Amino acid sequence: DPLQVIDHIQTGANPRGLCAIAPQPDPHTNAWRLACPAVACGAVRVQNGPPEIGGGQTSLMMAAVPPHNGSHAFQAHQTPLAAIAFNQEGSLIATASETGTVVRVFSATDGQLYHELRRGTQSSLISCLSFRPDSQYLAV
Repeated sequence: DPLQVIDHIQTGANPRGLCAIAPQPDPHTNAWRLACPAVACGAVRVQNGPPEIGGGQTSLMMAAVPPHNGSHAFQAHQTPLAAIAFNQEGSLIATASETGTVVRVFSATDGQLYHELRRGTQSSLISCLSFRPDSQYLAV
């Protein structure tokens, strides 16, 4: 099957092309979860995608699921995002801003802040975040 556009998501300035994609926590569906910068500076948009895209059912599923069903945005930082990552289950999102002094971990479901990790007081470029498969550690 050829690749096809299933949705257009409006974002704010995104010169780094930041986005992260993860499967939904429910392994019985083919749904997905996408995170990208939201329109507001330093905010994250989480878009939950419908299951079973492709296989001739695309138009049926997209007609049944509004384009922004299950999406939400939350303020993660005051400055533009520099890095974003999901854990393996797609239930947590880690973010860093261009300032590079704080890394935050949020619930992907509702944007609730779980952890704030202060790296230091001097600015630093954070270009990658990665959770260990069991989500117990985050590499910065």
